[in-house]
Amino acid sequence: MNYNSFLLLVLTLFSFLACEKPAATDNDASGTVIKSDDTNAKMETDVKGRTPTGYKYVHHIKNNTQRAIVGDRVKYHKIVYKNDTTLLQSTYLLLEPRADVLSPKDSVANPPPPTYDALFLMSPGDSMTLYQYLDTFPPEKLPRGIKNDDYFTYHMKVIDIEPRAEVERKLQALKKRHFSVTDSLRTFIKDYKAGKLKDQIVSTGSGLQYLMLREGTGEQVKDGGFVKVHYQGMLENGELFDGTFAKAQPYPTRIGRKRVIAGWDEGIPLMKEGGEAIFIVPYQLGYGIAGSPPGIPERADLYFLVNLINVY
Repeated sequence: MNYNSFLLLVLTLFSFLACEKPAATDNDASGTVIKSDDTNAKMETDVKGRTPTGYKYVHHIKNNTQRAIVGDRVKYHKIVYKNDTTLLQSTYLLLEPRADVLSPKDSVANPPPPTYDALFLMSPGDSMTLYQYLDTFPPEKLPRGIKNDDYFTYHMKVIDIEPRAEVERKLQALKKRHFSVTDSLRTFIKDYKAGKLKDQIVSTGSGLQYLMLREGTGEQVKDGGFVKVHYQGMLENGELFDGTFAKAQPYPTRIGRKRVIAGWDEGIPLMKEGGEAIFIVPYQLGYGIAGSPPGIPERADLYFLVNLINVY
């Protein structure tokens, strides 16, 4: 594991375990507000205070409009630094904001991570900086490279808040689609093995085969580009081994950098955003001779229905 990967792991750990620094000046927690020069703007700037958990924050832009509640999906950008100097995370580098459904407080870590507190305090268009200190954590439990006088800085900007009712509607629709996609993929495998689809299947020089179910109307991903997909993966015997529809959570990845199997690195660039295809991936372009136990056996040819949601 390289140093940056190690720091990312540490950041995740302390998002759940580290406590906020208890001491602060009166000004830090005073809730002082500096008004925007535009007196007609429904916005305040530089609101300083503490979150319910105790994380110190500076609310740079505060629109005082819609705030998220449990069950809402919040789309936001996040940049995280160690000691304001070492970049640990940035959604801007991924060219795509996060989109999280807010869970009840009793279902997250105690204390909750800074981002959890922040998302309940922000409106669309808001920006905020939060500070997470490690000085109360037992020194003997700190991983290598992390000290008690270190801290993490979170810079956040909320893009949009999707109401809980709409989130639930989409969630149920995707879960229902899990069953229809599963049935369609099993039917496809049966017809393919019976030789009924010879005139519809396209083969590439590598051995990948595909059937384009729906032509997309958007962009095609370029080498090294990022995509977000829904997919269902099935073995030749009709057994599901993976998928995103039941979870209602699309899968983000990067293409052309061996982040996924070779069959996907070749097949997804053939699609356009909004398109849907079935890939028949020979084991040489999948998980090879050894497979990926326990879900994928040796020399397993794989069948995927892939819906390309976003190219970015």
